[in-house]
Amino acid sequence: MAALEGADTVLHITPPDIYSGDVRAHCLGFAEAAAAAVTACGVPRIVLVSTLCRGYTAEAGHLSAALEAEEIINATGVHSRSLAMPFFMDNLFNQSSAIKDLGTFFLPNHADRVLLTVATPDIAGAALELLADQAITDVCTPGNPREV
Repeated sequence: MAALEGADTVLHITPPDIYSGDVRAHCLGFAEAAAAAVTACGVPRIVLVSTLCRGYTAEAGHLSAALEAEEIINATGVHSRSLAMPFFMDNLFNQSSAIKDLGTFFLPNHADRVLLTVATPDIAGAALELLADQAITDVCTPGNPREV
């Protein structure tokens, strides 16, 4: 917690763990630790990298876990904003050969549906704007995420 002493804003990103046997427990463990740390250190603001999947009622693995993590942190009352991310372009890196050779990539998405994507530099830019925003003086709710 020494790293947070004197901090006025924290960026919370749950690191991926492709080997985790329990994605939900992995994600919520980081959220609980972050919530405890910002509360104990009196950090007034937190910016979270979350998901765009608000309103989705079925279990959606890490997407559902990201929303639960957001709820844990918001329950602290720390002023917050969530970056509501669509599909990360980085997730297509393992298909670079198919994109180069075939001009396509493969996902479980209907061909006639738009697939919203975001690049990591765009996420970083939006996060920087929010980290510098001293006007964040309320708790993020599902109605006011920051969509990139």
